[in-house]
Amino acid sequence: MRQAEQSLSGKHWGVSSNVKQAISTTAARFSGFMQHDAQEFLCQCLDQLKDDTERANKRALNSPLDETPGTDDDKMKLRSRYPHDCPIVKNFEFEVMHSITCKQCREVVTKAEQFYDLSLDMPRRSHSNPIGSIQTALEQFFREEGIEYACGECDCKQAIVTHKFTKLPRVIIIHLKRYKFDA
Repeated sequence: MRQAEQSLSGKHWGVSSNVKQAISTTAARFSGFMQHDAQEFLCQCLDQLKDDTERANKRALNSPLDETPGTDDDKMKLRSRYPHDCPIVKNFEFEVMHSITCKQCREVVTKAEQFYDLSLDMPRRSHSNPIGSIQTALEQFFREEGIEYACGECDCKQAIVTHKFTKLPRVIIIHLKRYKFDA
């Protein structure tokens, strides 16, 4: 027991508790010692890092040149490097285009959405797919689906929705949902 207490008070615990405290300042749901979903925590960390990068870029662009140390040439070179590329956007952010097509008049409504992770239903095993795979889960996510949708052109209530990647990330985070809500 004594050894466990010492390891908790050591360096590693201090770093991780500092990260948790920093996240808790902007997302109160992570304060305290309640259990939370790791995927939600990761997304909160990525959001916060993206916001911090944007704030740092704004501060750097808005700071007067005379407060920047160095010669005027150095100052201009330094200023030309801003804004910094956000590592979150550069590495993790991707875009999915949702298209809703009316079954009657074929009117198409599109909406682009940015994500850091792709939440997929856990692949289920079946006779045709004895080994549940990520490929199967991706195919299920991107398949056409009939939905109820009030068309703005013809008042039809039936539509088809499709999804496709319009921007891919360098690194994709796939969140496999183990539980499925049955209505």
